[in-house]
Amino acid sequence: MTKEQVIQPTSGWFPLMITLLLMVGAPTGVVTGIVLLEGIGLVGVPLIIMGVLSGLGCLLMFFGFQAVAPNDACVLLLFGE
Repeated sequence: MTKEQVIQPTSGWFPLMITLLLMVGAPTGVVTGIVLLEGIGLVGVPLIIMGVLSGLGCLLMFFGFQAVAPNDACVLLLFGE
């Protein structure tokens, strides 16, 4: 017999704000890294790498958001039963 597990989810506003900041920060880091790479040298390489990685992380984080209307339900089923 399967037992129902009631889960109280946390608010998604804080992760949404982080994702939006990453969306703005990723291209900024890449452009700043390119400018520093042309001017100073290898100082911009870590900024370019972090900008690309944070852009990929932002893209992955956007797929994790689920909007549920008030008085509606959403079922999350992971790995079977």
